[in-house]
Amino acid sequence: MGIKQLLAGPDYPDDAVRGALARIFSIVALAVILALGVAMFTNLFFSEASFPLVLPVVFACVGALVAAARLGYPRVASTLLPMVLLAGSAYLLLTRDGLHDNGVLTIAGMLVIGGILLSRRALVIFTAAALAVILSTGYAEISGLLHNRLSSFTDLRYVVGICLVFVVIAVTVHVLAETLFTSLRQAQEKTGALGESEARLAKMIEASPEAITIGSLEDGKFIEANPACEQLTGYTREELIGRSPLELGFWPDPEERGRFISDLRRDQVVHGRELRLRRKGGELRTILASAAIIDLKGRKFILFQAVDITELKSVEKALREHEVMLRELAAHHDSVREGERAHIAREIHDELGQALTALRMDLSVLGMKFGEADPRIREQAQELKGRVDAIVQVVRDVATALRPAALDLGIIPGLEWLVEEFQKRSGIRCTVSVAESDFALDEDRSIVLFRIVQESLTNVSRHASARNVQILLDHDAERIRLDVEDDGLGFDVDAARRKKTFGLLGMQERVIMLRGELSITSASGRGTRVSVSMPIA
Repeated sequence: MGIKQLLAGPDYPDDAVRGALARIFSIVALAVILALGVAMFTNLFFSEASFPLVLPVVFACVGALVAAARLGYPRVASTLLPMVLLAGSAYLLLTRDGLHDNGVLTIAGMLVIGGILLSRRALVIFTAAALAVILSTGYAEISGLLHNRLSSFTDLRYVVGICLVFVVIAVTVHVLAETLFTSLRQAQEKTGALGESEARLAKMIEASPEAITIGSLEDGKFIEANPACEQLTGYTREELIGRSPLELGFWPDPEERGRFISDLRRDQVVHGRELRLRRKGGELRTILASAAIIDLKGRKFILFQAVDITELKSVEKALREHEVMLRELAAHHDSVREGERAHIAREIHDELGQALTALRMDLSVLGMKFGEADPRIREQAQELKGRVDAIVQVVRDVATALRPAALDLGIIPGLEWLVEEFQKRSGIRCTVSVAESDFALDEDRSIVLFRIVQESLTNVSRHASARNVQILLDHDAERIRLDVEDDGLGFDVDAARRKKTFGLLGMQERVIMLRGELSITSASGRGTRVSVSMPIA
């Protein structure tokens, strides 16, 4: 066994305080053995006095305590060592040396050792025993029971002074030792907590369904990779560890990698970014990646997490394509419906209207031809003419409801007609404000804006209890904007959307198909505002 092993003492990895105590005991015990060996050699060959047998006895006892510490009893050995040394020192003081020279230094050394190795209670007992030895020796010298060359200098003040100094030494050394052991205990607790955290992190990484890697910030080389990463990349853990993403060719786009690393260095963290990853076989996958810079043992590393969303992106793309198809189909149906409405309105107006007009003319002729001869025929003809006139008005109303004739003249005449009819039916004041009347709008956009205003006014008359409605139409070089605002009761927009109100949904879909946006702002007691913005062409 080497000197370093002797000084190190037994190892207790789970108890830092016990390990430190064992190492300190080993150092102190070896120092005491060395000092005793020197003392025995000096007394044996150079001292004129008789050889003190207490020295080899103490030497043997210290050796036994060292063996006990090696066998796993460092606390027992640490407690007994100062007692053994004090017993030997007391024997020398009382029989030969007195309270001077080596005797005082020896007791002081014992108190230093006791302050380091003993617990607080044991130290109090040990210090009391040491003071008893001092007082006994001092009394012996003062009373003349013990004589050496310096005994004449011993008096009460000297003895008391030594006792006070020894108490200060014992207390100071013990406070320092306790501080040291407390620091060691706290350091061990922190180390243990850190170890537990690292173990939990390792288990979480291992069990995570997300691909997780830890790589050096300096060169990017991986130090950890979980099974999900192996599945995502196609590489085994052994193939990943010690190599960087650049070496493995993970980044198909160097610019994308540059942006990602730059953002990570600047912000220390990157959340939920879509990236492309090249697998071992060259297949490209789309991943949702997050990364953070972490500290491990004083070095900077990148914690990288990724989820394969290739299939999800394919599903999203298919859903978007189907959504576009459904909207195009709905737009086509709306266009066909508007066309059918216009066609039916024209047929009703032209064909049925002409037929009814001809019928009325025939009734007039019939009344004039036969009315003079038979007054009842004239009355019946007149009554039938009234019925035909009512039917003509119904036909006109139906045709207008299907397709207002004013809309053929443009969006502004159509809105003015709609507002006029709305005021007649509801009695609610409604105004139309147009920033500039000189602009051209295609039929599709005109119809959509007209139907949105028509739906909004219908909702106002049914639910709002409003007194005023204002319609604002504005445009610039690129977009046209429409606002319909009332001062009615208002409503909960989110609740209406959850109820899947088809009027609101229809307005939304019409606007989306023309690449526009529709927003509805409303609150209880504050009215409602419907805003539309879309490209002018």
